[in-house]
Amino acid sequence: MLRVVICEDEQGCLTHLAQMVREIFAAGRLNGELLLACADPGELEAFVRTRQANVYLLDIHLREGREGFEAALKIRERQPEAYVVFISENVGLVFESFKMRPFDFLPKPVSPKGLLDLFSTIFRDMQNQARENEERYLTIRSASIDHRVKKDSIIMIEKYGEKAYVYTAGAKLTCYTTLEEFQNLLGDLPSIIRCHKSYLVNLNHITQRDSSRMKLTLEGGLVAYVSRTYRKRVFS
Repeated sequence: MLRVVICEDEQGCLTHLAQMVREIFAAGRLNGELLLACADPGELEAFVRTRQANVYLLDIHLREGREGFEAALKIRERQPEAYVVFISENVGLVFESFKMRPFDFLPKPVSPKGLLDLFSTIFRDMQNQARENEERYLTIRSASIDHRVKKDSIIMIEKYGEKAYVYTAGAKLTCYTTLEEFQNLLGDLPSIIRCHKSYLVNLNHITQRDSSRMKLTLEGGLVAYVSRTYRKRVFS
């Protein structure tokens, strides 16, 4: 859902922008709401201190000597993932605005199509980010509870009998998933490899390799053994 804030000190432009935003959401083209439309930078600052939006439309030049760049900096400090979009009639400011890492730049006068295209692009980017974030996690059912585990936080997975033990920096989870299934689930993480019929290890968490004893020491003092089948892959 798009949660939009506008800060524009030209009242006519502010009214026009707010109306376009409301019409886009009312038409059902995108799911969103306008949280604030203000002309006063101080009102924007108060909002950022206490609430959150994910899209900020900011005029680059705001009154009282406070620039849109300064407002963007405050937003970045508190809400680094927010989409900041600058608005100005001066297209020459596009390159100057890059220092604040805006998502986009809208030239005045802003058209309904331009605004809809912007929101559509932001919405697609949010969906992509959500998918990427979801792909970084694995759900492991342990003791009848589903645990969301960040894939790269897994140090080692040990198979003992029917049970598998998943070790992370802060937990040891027990489940009945096979190592083959874990390999498929973690296939997008090349740092996790098979080193033995009973072990998967994360190469990024190995602290010591002992080729003479075919043993790996991992973070947290965990130990995994290496079979001859995987020796070259681990010790080369």
